[in-house]
Amino acid sequence: MQLEVLAGNNSLVTMLVENGFRFNVDLATVYWNSKLATERQRLLSGFNFKDVVCDVFAGVGPICIPAAKIVKRVYANDLNPYAVDYLERNSVLNKLEKKIEVFNMDGRRFIDAMFASQKAHKITQVVMNLPNDATEFLDAFRGIYRDRPEDAKFTFPKIHLYGFSKARDPEFDFHERIRIALAEVAVNVEMRRVRLVAPGKWMLCASFVLPESVAFARRSPNM
Repeated sequence: MQLEVLAGNNSLVTMLVENGFRFNVDLATVYWNSKLATERQRLLSGFNFKDVVCDVFAGVGPICIPAAKIVKRVYANDLNPYAVDYLERNSVLNKLEKKIEVFNMDGRRFIDAMFASQKAHKITQVVMNLPNDATEFLDAFRGIYRDRPEDAKFTFPKIHLYGFSKARDPEFDFHERIRIALAEVAVNVEMRRVRLVAPGKWMLCASFVLPESVAFARRSPNM
C-alpha cells in the first residue's frame, strides 16, 4: 500500500499484536490487513495437533505463526523477500521457529516442490490467501500425484482458497472459477463470505478437499 507518514520519525516499521502473537512489519515493503484478524482466527480454529499446514502466500506470518502453535508442522512461503525476512524474525519472536520451515518461492513452484517431495503425504491443510486472487494458482494442483502409483496411500489436502467477486451471485461465480482453474466439474466446496471490501465486491473463502481426479490428472500442455 502507498502510505504517508504524517508525524513522528519517517518510518513505517512497527510491531502489531494480534490474538496474542507479535508481528514486526515494515508497511513500506510488506502487506498487512488487520481487518482479517477475525477471519484468521476462524480459519485457525479448524486446525488440530495432527495437521501439517502449507501456507502458500504467508506474508509476515499472520496465519502460519499462530498455526504453528496448534499443528504438527508448518511450511510457509512467500515470493516477497522482505516478507520472508520478517516471517523468519516473527517466528523467532514468537518462539515458534522450530515448527516452521520458510521458503522464498513463486507460489506455483512452491506447490510443485512440496508435493514432489516426501513431505507430500503428510500435508493436510493448504492456505492460499493472496491480496489479489489466489485462484490463478490452483492449476498447480493438477497432476501433483501423477507420477506416483495410484494404489499407494495418499492424503488429499484440504485447500482454503481466498478470492474476490463482484458478481450478483458471488458464491456461484467463485465456485465456477475454481472448477475452471482445476479443470474439474465435481468440486464440493464450503463457501463463506468473509467481508465486503467495496460496494458490490465480496471477499470469499472456499474450502474443499483436493479431488483425487485432479491430483492424478495429466497436466495440460501449457503447464
